[in-house]
Amino acid sequence: MPLKKKESVSDRLVALDLLRGYFVVNIINDHLWRFPSLFGILSGQGKLWVSSAEGFVMISGLLIGYIRGYRNRHVPFKTVTKKLLIRAATLYAAMVVASCIYIAIEWSDVVQSMPYTPTTPDSQQNWGVALTNILTLTHPHTWVHFLALYSVFLCLAVGAVWLLRKGWWWAVLAISLVVYGVGEVASIEWMKWQLLFFGPSIVGYYLESVRAWWRQLAKSRRYWIVSTLSIVSVLTVALSVVSAYYPDIISSSLQRFFVRAFDPDVLPPLRVGLATIWFATLAILFQKTSRPIQRATGGVLEYLGSHSLQAYIVHGLFICLVILFLPDTTSWIINTVYGLLLILCIWVFIKLPYVRRIVPR
Repeated sequence: MPLKKKESVSDRLVALDLLRGYFVVNIINDHLWRFPSLFGILSGQGKLWVSSAEGFVMISGLLIGYIRGYRNRHVPFKTVTKKLLIRAATLYAAMVVASCIYIAIEWSDVVQSMPYTPTTPDSQQNWGVALTNILTLTHPHTWVHFLALYSVFLCLAVGAVWLLRKGWWWAVLAISLVVYGVGEVASIEWMKWQLLFFGPSIVGYYLESVRAWWRQLAKSRRYWIVSTLSIVSVLTVALSVVSAYYPDIISSSLQRFFVRAFDPDVLPPLRVGLATIWFATLAILFQKTSRPIQRATGGVLEYLGSHSLQAYIVHGLFICLVILFLPDTTSWIINTVYGLLLILCIWVFIKLPYVRRIVPR
């Protein structure tokens, strides 16, 4: 019996690792910015109403709730706190080091025309300003921006896990909503994005209960829920594509509404709500198709998902190599090959024993 239970948990984590791998592959190729390509179709090039960045934050929160919350619920809280804070400090240090490396590369004459990488508002390449922006989490390098948010969320997760252990999930949600509201008014990034982390962390903590509830539903009810989520997701994705790539088709007033309602810098409620719908739809899809996806990707996507932060931390180095040695092109095929080579090189690199020891997982 224990063996069967362990295999069940493993199956669930494989689906989540595949989904996280999907998000990190999209983020890496968006940072590469070699379009058009098939990877651009998968990611939407970060231009749609919801991006893979939201998905990456949401699945990270869900896994913290599940692993550090639910699965560690019988572990002494002091031990869980220590793990979370050490993890936060480790990722903060990785963010600082990686930001400095990428800024140094960008400011050098070695790599030119680095895509989509605003580093510091200082125009004089002032290391004092750059370091201040990095250390205070004001402006880390774009390629490791998520690490800055994640380190903050892990510190705050100590309180969230404590509340979840008490059964006070409603307090976690209420606090997260209030902080989100303050972040919207004060335009503070981490305050807005934390809702996408701590909302799913509640689901992660109660994931086994949610799954039990789902199994108890009538088959027709489950079919209706999945169908509704799928239809809403497909329709909104289609509208998002039209709004992003064919705005002339839409009336100017409606387009202005879409821009405001789904502004990634503001992260308004409609974007948060739609991110939840798209994430739920993808989670169900990956749960149902995890084995075919696992076979089709040869374990690469699963490994990238289970080592997503390592891939995320080092991916900028390989983007620099692409910029140095591979010419720009407008070919769909060549750009897709570039993206595939980038992913495979990162996969091979983070499997090296030395890299696995020094780069935080």
